[in-house]
Amino acid sequence: MIVSDAGQAKVFVINIVFGMLCIMLYDVLGVCVNRAERSKKFVVLTDCVYLVGAFVLMLFASVKYNLGAFRYYQVMALLSGMLLYKAIFSHIVKKVAAVLSGVSVYIFKLLFALIRKPVMLLLRALFTVTDAAENRIIFFCHKAKRRADKVKLKNKRKQKNVKKRLEMI
Repeated sequence: MIVSDAGQAKVFVINIVFGMLCIMLYDVLGVCVNRAERSKKFVVLTDCVYLVGAFVLMLFASVKYNLGAFRYYQVMALLSGMLLYKAIFSHIVKKVAAVLSGVSVYIFKLLFALIRKPVMLLLRALFTVTDAAENRIIFFCHKAKRRADKVKLKNKRKQKNVKKRLEMI
């Protein structure tokens, strides 16, 4: 399908924005991975997840704004957006992401410290109650087993008595 010049210009600008968005997500992901200091396998896995996400984002842009067609100027726009972002915004976004990840780690530690004690008390109480209930259940099961054993003994005695009586006849 033929897209007008104005439509192609719109698609070009949108792809520049998507290119900038893709690299921004990669920078944020890189800051988070570096902050976590994971193994090389984890880094490779996150890079693969990023590539799949960027590909899906690129397909979305293609389908949504260019009627599903993927043209050479879209690739140039994506690359231009990536280079433009790296030249202008990359260092700012990395610093902001590092600060935000540091603040979020501090907030999570604070929340964990606040929540830890009540949760531990609740779990301790819950396990104490469940232990008591478990002990009562075990006691009743043993009691029921002893009663069943007594009933079995009585039935065996009755069967022996019946056999003796039958032998006597």
